[in-house]
Formats: sequence, structure tokens, C-alpha cells
Amino acid sequence: MAGFAVNLELILSSNASFNEGCTKSAPESCFLAQFGVDKKNAQPFGHDDFPKDLLVWHTKTRNIPGKGGNHGYNIEHKKFK
Repeated sequence: MAGFAVNLELILSSNASFNEGCTKSAPESCFLAQFGVDKKNAQPFGHDDFPKDLLVWHTKTRNIPGKGGNHGYNIEHKKFK
């Protein structure tokens, strides 16, 4: 999962969205490509900060209907009360 920030003015002046046309394997790249911004105009940040910030978020885990491979991962299922 990628973490990134996009200027709000850029978002509001575009029709960019996470949509069905984006592949499940790269939704972030698809979203960012819709802005038409060249990589040379991107501004990386945080890579040289010390100490490093660790920013995380959690989503609600749920079973998604459908079949698919495990892509080489070992999957454990636990039920919590």
C-alpha cells in the first residue's frame, strides 16, 4: 500500500478517482496518473527525516466474496469474539 499526499486544489480541479477502470494491483498508480503530473514535478518528503514517523491506519477486515489465489502468502483465519 502506498502512502502519498495530493494538493487539494489539484484534486478539486480534476475528475481523478479510484474507479473500476483501475486494476486491483495498482489503484494508487492509476489514481495518480489521472492528474497528468510529471514525476519531475513530484515532491518526495519524509525519506530523510530522523527519527522516522510511522503512520498507519487500519481498515475493517471482512470476507470478500469470490475466489482467488493466495499469491504465495500463508493465510491464517482467526475468529475473535
